[in-house]
Formats: sequence, structure tokens, C-alpha cells
Amino acid sequence: MRAWVVAVCVLSVSAAVAMAEEPGVETAAVESEVAMEKGPARPPSIGVLIGVTAGGDIEDSEVAYGAQVKLPLGEPFFAALSVSFITDTFIGDASEVDQDLTSIGLSIGAEVQAATRCTVYGLFGPNFNMADLDIRYDTELPPGASVKGDVDDEVGFHVAAGSTYRLADHVGLFLEYRYTFLDLEATITGTRSDGSRFERKAEGSYDFGVAAFGLQYLF
Repeated sequence: MRAWVVAVCVLSVSAAVAMAEEPGVETAAVESEVAMEKGPARPPSIGVLIGVTAGGDIEDSEVAYGAQVKLPLGEPFFAALSVSFITDTFIGDASEVDQDLTSIGLSIGAEVQAATRCTVYGLFGPNFNMADLDIRYDTELPPGASVKGDVDDEVGFHVAAGSTYRLADHVGLFLEYRYTFLDLEATITGTRSDGSRFERKAEGSYDFGVAAFGLQYLF
């Protein structure tokens, strides 16, 4: 009889313990599910990109490349620093102009989780632009004649939208389209064959877009 009473007590205590533990197990499962839905935390990252110029005042699409650094500011905001290099060619009746442009951008953006490993983001901010011109003529200039073009450094403004996908803990991919609003002013100077000099100024908008694909390292 005593043994039966002891057995009933043991079973009762075991059942009570099991019932007490069940809510904790359920809570852990819910927390795990929520964590999966939120996805991994977004750490600082550095990435390289390659793409093509497209949109705006681009004459012909050319290869663009660059790099960017993103620093989280607190959900969902981040700051980014980027540098990109683009080339454009302008073809006239008797000349061809190659323009190489370096754009350094400082951005503020917001990024939200779209899936477990995928985010979407948007950003905007100013950028500092430096351009170089190379002018070539279809025919050789007369002896003693020369032409040179200089473009002033200018500040523009950009907006962008993109998406990231985390491949592993420290490796991710991203797609981005960035559009820059920019006005440029150029000075064309040269020497005529008779030795006299001339100078011309030109200014206008040079808006451009870059569609890029990149690889990033997450710290």
C-alpha cells in the first residue's frame, strides 16, 4: 500500500513538472519562429559593385563600377558612403568626347526585411562629382592648334532603391538602381593655328543612372 502511494505521488509530481515546462517550450518555439521571420540582424557591410549606366543624359550605356560602405544607425535606418566610376562618350560631327566621372556619395536610407534573408531599401543624399574630358577630332588639327576641356567639380543629389540577399553569415548580394541629378560646367580652351587663344564655356544638366549588381561582406 505504501509503495502504491509513493508511486502515485511520483507520477503526480512528474505530471505537474511536465505541465509547468510546457509553456516555456511553447514560448521558446514562438520566439524562434519570430526570430526566423525577422531574419538575421543587419551589421555594417562593405561591398563592391559592377553595372551599367542607364537613364538620364547618358548617350550610350557603359560599364560602371565602384564600392560602398553601409553603417546601421538603428532600425530601420542606415548611413552609406559610396564611390562609383562611370564613362560616357559624346560623338559630334567632327569630334568625339570621352568623359570619365567619379562620384562620391553620402546617403541616409531605410532598410526593411522582405523575407528571411532578403531586405529592400531606399536611400538619398548629396554626392561630389569630378569629371575629366578627352577631346578627339576626326581629322588632324592644323599645325600649332590645340583644344583642351576642363570640367568643374560639382555637387549633385542622388536617390536609389535596391535589395539585398544574405548568402551566408558574412556574405551577401545586392541589386541597386541609383539616379543622380547633376549640373556640370565646362571650359573649352585652345590655341588656333595662328597662335591666338580662345575660351568657351558650356553648362547644362548631366543626370545619369547606374544599374548595379554587387557582392558585400557583412561584419
